[in-house]
Amino acid sequence: MCVFCQRILREARVWASTSHENVIPLLGYWTNFRSDNPFPALVSPWCNDSTLLDHVVKMEKKICVCNRLELVSDADFF
Repeated sequence: MCVFCQRILREARVWASTSHENVIPLLGYWTNFRSDNPFPALVSPWCNDSTLLDHVVKMEKKICVCNRLELVSDADFF
C-alpha cells in the first residue's frame, strides 16, 4: 500500500473513532480502481452550510462569542 493511502487510512480511523457534536460522521470510503487515479475518497453526510466559516457567518447574530470561540477551538483540536 502506498504511503499516501496509509495516511488516508490512518486519518479515516481517527475520524471514524471521533464522537463530537461538531464533527460529522465518516460514512465510509470509495476508491475508483478503474481510473488512472485510484486515490480513495472519504465519504461523509452532505452539509448544506458548506464550511465552519460559512456556518458561523450565517449564524453570526444567533451564536454568542463564547460559542464561536468554542467552535473554532474544537475545529482546531481535530
